[in-house]
Amino acid sequence: MRGASLRAIAGPAVGSELELGDGEFMVGRESVTGNPLSQDLEISRRHARIIRAGAVTVIEDLGSSNGTFLNGQRITSRQVLVSGDEVRVGRTVLVLEDPQQATVVRPQLPEPEVHAPDERAPAPARARPQPPRTRNNGIAIQGLVREFGIRRVVDGIDLQVAPGAIQGFLGPNGAGKSTTVHMLTTLLPPTGGTASIAVTTSSRRARACAPRSASRCRKPRSIR
Repeated sequence: MRGASLRAIAGPAVGSELELGDGEFMVGRESVTGNPLSQDLEISRRHARIIRAGAVTVIEDLGSSNGTFLNGQRITSRQVLVSGDEVRVGRTVLVLEDPQQATVVRPQLPEPEVHAPDERAPAPARARPQPPRTRNNGIAIQGLVREFGIRRVVDGIDLQVAPGAIQGFLGPNGAGKSTTVHMLTTLLPPTGGTASIAVTTSSRRARACAPRSASRCRKPRSIR
């Protein structure tokens, strides 16, 4: 079976491929014969290190001048790589190709069924969408979306958290974890969808409570 590799898809080394074996792999401009990264002058001599053990691949920055970016986010600690992840060092963009891993694919929601209208009866009035219901101090999220320009960071999240339950968000850098929390705390308005916390609804027109008005926010109310 073909082993894991890093393929350059942008930058001076575009088209080249770096084979990854078990152990450590140094990413940088070190004077090694045939090193394609030596053409990128924005890469440090010892820029980053990739550690591979079996099917697990980890990357860490080695204090480089221009930083190491994983899927557009600068890393400050060791990060796990999965097949399809993009790593940018200098002007070079590398994509991990690992046959032992399945590339992460976002599941597609089924297309809604379309029925022909009944000509004998008038079409019913379109009901105004209602926010998801939640009991007491529970959390209910429905179709939550956040976009920054043409980039969609949060893509239609649906979530129900019962009162007293504890849940956490897991995902790589840039997955939208912090953005989702900011929308739940009304620090950031969503582009679409609704989220209710203790019957307080966060929508596209939501306004955050002032820090000194926390006592007034304890009473369940709708934020418009």
